[in-house]
Amino acid sequence: GFFENRISGSVDVYRKNITDLLDKRELGYLYPVDEVADNLGETQSKGLEIFISTSNVRKNDFKWTTNFVFNTFSDRWKRRNPYTILAVYHTDTDPLHRTWGYKSDGLIQSGETVEHMPGTPAGSVKLLDLNGWQKDENGTFILDEKGRKQIQPGSDGALDDADKVMIAKYVPDFTFGIGNTLSYKNVELSFFFNSSFGQTRSNNTISGGIAADKFKYGDNVSTYARDLWREDNPGGKYPSGLHTTYGTGDFWVEKTDYIRLKNLSLSYTVPKAFMERTKVFKGFRIYAEGQNLWFWTRYTGGDPETDSEPDKAGFLPYFNQRTFTMGLDISL
Repeated sequence: GFFENRISGSVDVYRKNITDLLDKRELGYLYPVDEVADNLGETQSKGLEIFISTSNVRKNDFKWTTNFVFNTFSDRWKRRNPYTILAVYHTDTDPLHRTWGYKSDGLIQSGETVEHMPGTPAGSVKLLDLNGWQKDENGTFILDEKGRKQIQPGSDGALDDADKVMIAKYVPDFTFGIGNTLSYKNVELSFFFNSSFGQTRSNNTISGGIAADKFKYGDNVSTYARDLWREDNPGGKYPSGLHTTYGTGDFWVEKTDYIRLKNLSLSYTVPKAFMERTKVFKGFRIYAEGQNLWFWTRYTGGDPETDSEPDKAGFLPYFNQRTFTMGLDISL
């Protein structure tokens, strides 16, 4: 520790390579089977963990300590099986836990024509035509050394793989927590915050609750359906749900950053001298505690900490429940 052990902590840095990743590898269209089991390559995981504990105040009657923990983690492909068929927007060293797709730009309004999305009805998600393909003067695709078409920045009037970009990240950039304990004589107050930043997920709670199939089969729908785009509601926030071959891109993807007051407790311990005089109990402590008392997030799908796995389809998760507890600790 430092400064007479007022500050102490630890820093852990790690890196791990994982090889012999057996999984299914897709084959080309000309083969009699679609996929085979194969070694897909090698991945690398890196991370940093920091823990700091401080004694902020040390007095006879008053003490204050703080604990802080910070974590960051990333992993990516380090090497791929050379026979792996990659989409044009993929590379051999892509990060893991990501999704690629189209960028969205609001909803198509009545009378609006989107040239690169022909036949798409009003109320559908408008997707961006970001890129095209490199071609020579004869209009022939220019291929790279692996025989793949190459992307050319700038719209080309078509929506295809050239326009797909990374749209979702299923692991946070970092998480951290901070806890404080303050004590004055025999009264102690402690609280702990935890948080997560940099993660995204598809808001299946809203999109699943207003899916067009629910209207088709007469299922119950969520109240968000009141804000669907309609001819008489052109300012609707959500797409109409009419069929389109282009999908919704990143329209439903949201950041899931959050900060939570995970725990708050207050306790009083009867002085030991008093307990020795009464000779009834050796120790007596009364406490009150609350869990999940405060929560901040801009994610509109509920509680991102208890929602379904970020890369899985799911909706309507239970929130972390707010609970209150009172009790006695008695030593006989």
